[in-house]
Amino acid sequence: MAHIKYCNYYAGPATPPSHEDQRDAHRHTPYEMYDFNWSFGKVQLLRCDTVELRPLVPSLYAQGFVEGSQDAVLQDMYHVRDLGDVLDYLEWSRQDTGVMMFAIFTDPSTISKPVPTWATLRDPPDPTAGVHTEGWVFAGVVGLYRAQLQDLVADIGIFLWAFARGTGLSDRASALVIRWAMGSAESGLGLGLRRLDYAADGENRWSQKLAMRLGVKSESSRRENHTMKVGDTGPSSGLEEEVSQPNHSKKDWRGSITREDWDDGEREHINSILGG
Repeated sequence: MAHIKYCNYYAGPATPPSHEDQRDAHRHTPYEMYDFNWSFGKVQLLRCDTVELRPLVPSLYAQGFVEGSQDAVLQDMYHVRDLGDVLDYLEWSRQDTGVMMFAIFTDPSTISKPVPTWATLRDPPDPTAGVHTEGWVFAGVVGLYRAQLQDLVADIGIFLWAFARGTGLSDRASALVIRWAMGSAESGLGLGLRRLDYAADGENRWSQKLAMRLGVKSESSRRENHTMKVGDTGPSSGLEEEVSQPNHSKKDWRGSITREDWDDGEREHINSILGG
């Protein structure tokens, strides 16, 4: 596999530029010129036997993001309708120096459902794919959010396209990010975080079960933490019927992996998920 060098011009804490509508932002910027603006330094590809996490470059993956987000689950969460919506969202995220997102790629032999043509990225091919992963498919997005360099803390988040759900991919992709986030910074293989947070909707049992499989320790449930809008419904809301009255509130669920957890068996647990 050829060495892929990504661009990161982060130069220290600064007031991020005000967010404006960026519906054409970096639509054609080559991967080697796209500035990730990532506060922790090196931007790199992460991989295990069946999963490869490629730093999310809009010019390579934004159109796939649009296609993958059209099912009810993700529309309920992100409301991205077209390429402009996705480019705007990715630029807004890039301006936050505590965000680092990856496009999830996996060996198609691990997917039992039909893989849509758009997920193969064959036209044009992905220039960051390796010799042994060039036929892999784009299956979702995972990353770190609200990362703070001074405190060495961050949140993890993941979402998969519909065809990739129920395959165990969420476990492996999340485990790759956890190993990178909690791994030793001195070795150059990780960020050396002291704490990695995981938040889920209080009604989202799927997300909470994923957290438990990953070894996340439950910490709290905050009541009435999120107020729904009239008309809200769908998978991410945890509601089977539309909200018909104003001020309907829901709880959330929170957990974490700490440095103590990592040194007390979590490292081995994550490695076992990744098959090593």
